[in-house]
Amino acid sequence: MRDVWRAALWGLHAAYEGVHPNQDVDGHPDARSGQDICGGFFLVPWILKGDLDYFAKGLHLCHYSSNSFCEHCAAFAGDNVDWRWNNFRSDAQWMLHSYTTPEWRAKHPNLHWLFVKFPFLNQHNIEGDELHIVFLGVVQCTLGSVLWLLCHRCLPGRPADNLAEVWAFIADFYRSHHTSTQVSNLRLSQFEPRDGTPYPKLKGKAAEAKDLVEPVLAAWEHFRNDDTYEYEQVRRMLTSQFEAQNLISDHGSDIFLPPGQARSYFKSVLDFLQSYSILANKADSDGDRLWSMTPKFHWYYHLAQRAKYLSPRVSACWRDEAFVGHIKHIVSSAVNGTSMEQVPCVVADKMRWAIHFMDMDIVE
Repeated sequence: MRDVWRAALWGLHAAYEGVHPNQDVDGHPDARSGQDICGGFFLVPWILKGDLDYFAKGLHLCHYSSNSFCEHCAAFAGDNVDWRWNNFRSDAQWMLHSYTTPEWRAKHPNLHWLFVKFPFLNQHNIEGDELHIVFLGVVQCTLGSVLWLLCHRCLPGRPADNLAEVWAFIADFYRSHHTSTQVSNLRLSQFEPRDGTPYPKLKGKAAEAKDLVEPVLAAWEHFRNDDTYEYEQVRRMLTSQFEAQNLISDHGSDIFLPPGQARSYFKSVLDFLQSYSILANKADSDGDRLWSMTPKFHWYYHLAQRAKYLSPRVSACWRDEAFVGHIKHIVSSAVNGTSMEQVPCVVADKMRWAIHFMDMDIVE
């Protein structure tokens, strides 16, 4: 891995300087030393994006299972409610105390090579990923609990029969609203708790979860049963999430959200988190295994908080997921006849050539 980062940092630093370095990536003299790379322009590393696994294992930042996992504030998992990471009340102390850069660097005495090579990079460059945090985390947990309630509490029949009725409603909603990404079918096994997952959580793709929020909200309103559960709180929660999604999608191609939309997005996300917290606390007191609260909910707060500086869609990994599939093909082609310790170097070399030829095609 060190060799991979050595090659990546060599290229990034050359792009940052804007000229060819004195030596190539292997340390040999470069005849083009000092020549412009981009016609007088230079590139600046700006957004460090990825899922929480990448931040923890790739960039050696705080692990999401640690007591103090946040890179933006001093929230932690402890008995002090004011500083607890899953306390989303407006008077929570952690909301008022974001890390300064010196505080953040003190938290990480052994920073990753990337932050050493580019000392101006810090916690402000670490961007949460909308794809994994919101749609493969928060929304899947939310929809799993809502669907479970619809099938087990709101409707009077057997869960399987109730789900068939709910699915018929959702399928009709898909057709009438021309929903772009549709779940092909819904089964109890797609969201009911199983061994290792004690809380309901919807399985599936991120785009499916994203476009399922509106029809599930409509189903919740259609099959409403005020006496069975916190109907209004669930409705408010789903409405807030749907509004947040629309605000981002309406400006999906913009790097920066208009100030008014950024404020509205933050408010919608905070309303969602507060409603979800109320439901989670009630479920805990009632002994219900519902409304799982994971560190992704805390990251969701910061993603919305920082939307005034950068649209969350910019730092999302929607396209990068497809790129990962291409990397798998490159790795598989590099394994045969190569010792394991040399595989990263071969992969990096193949990637450099691939990017080189892609650039040639663009120029031509």
